[in-house]
Amino acid sequence: MRPVPEESMVYWSVLTLLLYLTGRTTGLVLPLLAAFPPASAPQLGRVLRRAMGEADSKLGAKNITLLTRWVTLQNNTQSSISVLCEAIERNSPALILTFVDRPVSFFPSLIAGYAGAPLIGMTSGYLDQAAKDVNPMYLSLDPVVTDLAEGVFQLLNFSKWYDVVMVADDSETSSSLVSHLGTLMKHPPWRPLLIVRLKTKLSEKDILNRLSGVAKSFSRVILLHCDTEMTEKIFKIAGELNLLSGEWMWIVLEQSVHIMEGPVNNYPAGLLAIRLRPLTVSRHRIRKAVRFLTAAIHHIEQRTLVETYNDISSSLSCFNPPTRQRQRLSRLLY
Repeated sequence: MRPVPEESMVYWSVLTLLLYLTGRTTGLVLPLLAAFPPASAPQLGRVLRRAMGEADSKLGAKNITLLTRWVTLQNNTQSSISVLCEAIERNSPALILTFVDRPVSFFPSLIAGYAGAPLIGMTSGYLDQAAKDVNPMYLSLDPVVTDLAEGVFQLLNFSKWYDVVMVADDSETSSSLVSHLGTLMKHPPWRPLLIVRLKTKLSEKDILNRLSGVAKSFSRVILLHCDTEMTEKIFKIAGELNLLSGEWMWIVLEQSVHIMEGPVNNYPAGLLAIRLRPLTVSRHRIRKAVRFLTAAIHHIEQRTLVETYNDISSSLSCFNPPTRQRQRLSRLLY
């Protein structure tokens, strides 16, 4: 067999590389935009770049490349909106990732929601409902109410407190919490969860009537989830019903009380408070977000994604609603 000339080997290697690069360039380059707080932006930007490199290697078989740019958002309304709008109109991202705290977290969600772009966000707590309400395609990386329900359940189970009363307001979070706890406590040795629902506008007389049933029950553990204003009313009335005498264990959840911010005279002795620990933005969270996004894209049929993206003829805008083509892409990614 005749050896291949060295010049031919070089030519073949160059041709192979060109064919590979040509194949890559005919694939889909999906633009993304990330937002970081100023203090940690350089470090988080480097982590994001490495994570995107790993994502590209996993998406290589689908011939998809993620092109990510990031911006920093100051704790200033006008500056944040200006920076975001400029970046969105320049890059037309298919998806936005945001890792800024409240209240700045509201603005990426608001603008992405109006522009019609899905958003993966982390705002240090599921209680940041405002950021989620303004964008129907908001995906949260924060702890959720089910984590709170699981933590409360583990405490009760460890303490063998199987007979429990749940006093809650009429908020969406309370409804979800009551539902999850009720599911966890369905089977023996648990007794059915006794639920006392209090609407925000209830008078003290109505609250008194509803809490009087707690005083007559056999339960000695009371879970409380509501806002601080309602909590003050409840403890005032609970004192009148002798529910603060020490015979009942009160466990307040999340933002029901702010013990460090006001007088504690009306709070029962031995009060327990449970809150989810806010997650801080870290390298691990950045990589987790990218892995989450990569897995989602991997499950989308390649041809559908490419055709949907190539069908878009206009860029994103902060001042105009999204086109039908853009909405189709956003729904697909979401």
